[in-house]
Amino acid sequence: MEEIKLNVNEEVNNAKKFKGGWAILIAFIFVIGCIIAVSSVGFESNSYLNRENYSKIRTGMSYTQVVEVLEGHEGEMDTSSSFGGYTLAYYTWSNSSGSKCIVVGFENGKVCAKSQYGL
Repeated sequence: MEEIKLNVNEEVNNAKKFKGGWAILIAFIFVIGCIIAVSSVGFESNSYLNRENYSKIRTGMSYTQVVEVLEGHEGEMDTSSSFGGYTLAYYTWSNSSGSKCIVVGFENGKVCAKSQYGL
């Protein structure tokens, strides 16, 4: 009978040690996740937001052509209005911090204006 109690006590102690191991493992995974999240913000891929690409955007280009110049990145439509067959829309391409930005205006689907900051 004593032998069985000893084995049960050993199993309880092993379970306590293992439970502590889980806590350490979870904490380690959390810290690694935080490091990855913080480092990915610092290495945001916004290399397409540069003066060279901005200068390639020309009056008369289509939205699709502008997306090609900006390495396949889709813009975010800021505003759009239509009246009597005339359409005006503005799209913005920017990094998450807003420190780099390209804004392009399209009149009837063709570039009519552009502006930038931070490039």
